[in-house]
Amino acid sequence: MKLKYLLFGLATCFAICACSDDDERFAPGIDSTAFTFTPAPGGAVMHYRLPANSDINGLHIYYKDVYGNDMVRTASSARDSLLIIGFNEAQKGVKANVQLTRRDHSESEPITVTFDTADSDPVTFMNGLEVQSDWEGFTITYDSIRAEAQGLFHVFYIGTDPMTGQPDTILISTQTLTQAAIYEKQIFSVKQDVTHPVVVVRCEDFRGNRIEERTFN
Repeated sequence: MKLKYLLFGLATCFAICACSDDDERFAPGIDSTAFTFTPAPGGAVMHYRLPANSDINGLHIYYKDVYGNDMVRTASSARDSLLIIGFNEAQKGVKANVQLTRRDHSESEPITVTFDTADSDPVTFMNGLEVQSDWEGFTITYDSIRAEAQGLFHVFYIGTDPMTGQPDTILISTQTLTQAAIYEKQIFSVKQDVTHPVVVVRCEDFRGNRIEERTFN
């Protein structure tokens, strides 16, 4: 019997807390037309116009990234744009909720918005990548990428692990895409005696997510 009353009390407490949270939300005073989006590499840029209310100090936008992770980005009333991140291949119609914030840390009722994204820098790099045989090694070429590109790429070849004597991927180079943007062609030498090297190129973002890996015979 005591357990029954205890569970009832907890349920009542949760209900009161939930009602309290709802009561703290305020009407935003704007709708989705106050937000426009421009696709950007790996995400989008959100442009916004906040209401002329000295009590409102910014906003939060809630959405899920390409991996299904809950994301929240915060913007200030002192600015008018915010970068949204967390995507790889270009997507259309990504849903999100925007909530304005006040100085007392309360949030407004959510405003539903949608936005489109553009290919991330790692995706653009891998899409334009080619590998060709060269004297004592191989050459990689790729399309021009922007100077401020975000991400890493690693170059391997299939060789022999000197410790075990077994076939393994041998790392030749790790570079940021910003470094790679200086060139459109790079030549690599294979240190081991490999007649027909198999080359592996792997690209990842700065959050540690592997974006793509390709093998070239």
